[in-house]
Amino acid sequence: MEKFIKLAVTGSGTETLSLSNVKMIIGDVSDNLTTVVYYHGGAVATLTHAEDLTYTLENQLQDAMELLYKKNWTNNSMEITPTVAVSSIAVS
Repeated sequence: MEKFIKLAVTGSGTETLSLSNVKMIIGDVSDNLTTVVYYHGGAVATLTHAEDLTYTLENQLQDAMELLYKKNWTNNSMEITPTVAVSSIAVS
């Protein structure tokens, strides 16, 4: 079952991000301004955000994914309020 998270993106309103087939979620240590979601199959979603020295967004996304997969299959999405301001989500 597909799982999705909805989060506020500055200037774009609420955007939806897939949490299905996630390989890993990692905060970028080189700049602390991006969190990257790697998917099985090679797709990548890069979230650009305010500085996040403690990787709270990474943890928040991982916690949301874990919580979603514990829920019934009919409960396939949830909305979170990011702990840091997210300015964009780019998928490649």
